[in-house]
Amino acid sequence: MGVIKCGKYYYFRAYIPKRLYKFFRYKTLTKTLRTKNKIKAHKKSKQVKLDFLNMIRRVELVINKTEDLKKVVDKYMMNKMNDYENEELYPHPNLKETLKWMNGDYFEILESHKHDSIERNFKYVEKESNELLEKEFLTFDDEDFEIVAQYLNEKYVQSHEYIIENISNDYYTLKTSPNEINLYKSKNINIGKEKDSNSKLLQTVFERFIKDKINELGWNKEIVNEHKHLLKSLILFFGENTIISDIKREQLLEYRNLICKLPLKWSEKKEFKNMKSLKDVIKIKHSYKILSTTTVNKYLTKVHTFFHYCDINDYIDKNYATELKLRNNNSIQRTSFSKDDINKIVSSKFFNDKLELHLRKSVERVFIPIIALYSGLRLNEICQLNVCDIRKDENIYYFDINEHGDKKTKNKTSIRKVPIHEKIIESGFIKYINNCKKESREKLWKNLKKQETGLYSKNLSDWFRNFKIKYITDEKEKVFHSFRHNFSNELKQNLVERDIASELLGHSSSGGNKLTYGTYAKDYDIKILNESLQTIDYEVESLNDLIRRINKLIV
Repeated sequence: MGVIKCGKYYYFRAYIPKRLYKFFRYKTLTKTLRTKNKIKAHKKSKQVKLDFLNMIRRVELVINKTEDLKKVVDKYMMNKMNDYENEELYPHPNLKETLKWMNGDYFEILESHKHDSIERNFKYVEKESNELLEKEFLTFDDEDFEIVAQYLNEKYVQSHEYIIENISNDYYTLKTSPNEINLYKSKNINIGKEKDSNSKLLQTVFERFIKDKINELGWNKEIVNEHKHLLKSLILFFGENTIISDIKREQLLEYRNLICKLPLKWSEKKEFKNMKSLKDVIKIKHSYKILSTTTVNKYLTKVHTFFHYCDINDYIDKNYATELKLRNNNSIQRTSFSKDDINKIVSSKFFNDKLELHLRKSVERVFIPIIALYSGLRLNEICQLNVCDIRKDENIYYFDINEHGDKKTKNKTSIRKVPIHEKIIESGFIKYINNCKKESREKLWKNLKKQETGLYSKNLSDWFRNFKIKYITDEKEKVFHSFRHNFSNELKQNLVERDIASELLGHSSSGGNKLTYGTYAKDYDIKILNESLQTIDYEVESLNDLIRRINKLIV
């Protein structure tokens, strides 16, 4: 634990205690001290060290308290569910018919709990949570209440889905005795051990997989459709009545060999619509391109993810879909733009000749590359912005990336706040925002319209592709997304903590071991995010000059 120097600046580095490794993805914490002076760095490090030690103590306390609180909820829900099944569900003469007329109320309650779980709204469980806490603990605070209420919402979602599925599969009718098995062997409701074999059919399990991922990760319509497309290929190969546990390694390898021969966008072509198997699809003569190795590997990655889900939920004895991907010598790895590339961008005719005209007629082409370079936002995230998405908190301007209205994000972790870099502000961007407000505009870029795909980025993407080839390079590895690589690489070189970088980029900040923060922590404070983001400096003088020129032209 101490002060280190990297490049021009000093940083504070500390090691996570070994006993807490499983709750953190990384073993060290590094924080910029934002000074080049060694004496100042050591003075600043004293407070940072104190903050670090306090954080470790708080984490340890919350870990222990959170586990205790969850055990209370698990016990409560286990007893409640057991009573409900034994008194209401097993004795019922016709549950399926009841489920039909209950469709309105029961499913509405389920959707309410789902919504509340995502939005952290505790209206429906407030009374229940308080009663639980009062009964089990002498004292509790608001944070304890939030943990219990959120976890209770999640358990209600699991419970309702579990009951609906069991009713649909005649579980309570087919099962002869409620005491045959313990339905709650652990704190999680196990929905992977149903007696009814229909519940383990490939299609049934895959649909459940999609539903769970929508709840857990916020999959959007595009991702869901991609997986439904994958399901179609699996059904055509394995058959509708295949039980998931019957699929073994040899069959998956055969499936892989067949999809390598499929035509591009085969499921959208009329001639392949009514095929009964994948082999029938391949037999038809056509002039279409065959799926690339990259596309095949995308299929196989999704297959692996699905079978991993089946494995951890006890539908299969092991994941036979590991290491299916093909070696791809022709794959294109996206790379960042070099300093020379950035120089070429800002020195191009577009950013020099008639810059004032471009700011009036196609302002998005001027600002969006700069925003991408200094914020790391995805292209569509920038293109779909509303004027009201530029906000201010604690005197810090930021981009509010959300799904309000017709906007869409890649997943739940993409919803975030990204501070606006001082260079973007120096370009006159806030002046532009104020002008938009005066015009009562909703959308930030009036020239960008939503396409059939649901994205706003197509026109800008097409323009930049031609711009890149004309002024920068014809390298396929370099695309608009390269700006995001530049941003990510700068954060890394500046030793920005990985979790902070992940939040700025809208990535999932860790794997399954990040139990603690994933369970109860809020997002990073905007000041912390801003401190890390402002360390970015590409040190390209021509870029700084362009920013000054844009600012002068915006009135």
